[in-house]
Amino acid sequence: MCLRLDRQFTPEDGLDLLRGQDDNYGYVITSSDFQRGALTAADLTNLRLVDWATFQSEFEGLWIENHLRPWVTERLDPLLSYVEPILPRAFEGLSEGGKFAFLEVRERYIDFGAIVMLFTTYGTFISPTVPPLPLRAQFPPTADADKMPPGILDATAYGDLLDILIPHGERAIAELRRPNGSV
Repeated sequence: MCLRLDRQFTPEDGLDLLRGQDDNYGYVITSSDFQRGALTAADLTNLRLVDWATFQSEFEGLWIENHLRPWVTERLDPLLSYVEPILPRAFEGLSEGGKFAFLEVRERYIDFGAIVMLFTTYGTFISPTVPPLPLRAQFPPTADADKMPPGILDATAYGDLLDILIPHGERAIAELRRPNGSV
């Protein structure tokens, strides 16, 4: 639950909100400093009183592991099957024209698929953490940046990156499944 309050918020207010939820702890995020009494009172509760930067640093890892990685894996797993080095089994059943069409489309998405892999649950085998943003600094000079969707290399927030990854990846999957290039 997220609330924006235009009044002073007390730890008691936060505890009242938590009692109505099944939450183990809560955050109260400020745009300024908390009063000493609020900090002291919160020490005796399961409320954390933090500024925005502290909240982001504490929450980001949880959000990545519990939302971003599983969501990318769930939605874009077929893309990884299409762009991995071993061709899908159904490739052999395609006509010669279908094979050519599939390989042509596949080539456009190989670098994108490599980026997607880093943000899946499988990516933990490569690195326990996701790459820092923006990705342009980590993008290999040998890769073709023109094949990337606009904004992906310059996104500065993981939520913004997710908003680019999913729709572009789903379009890629649909294109790779198209008749005559369908696998």
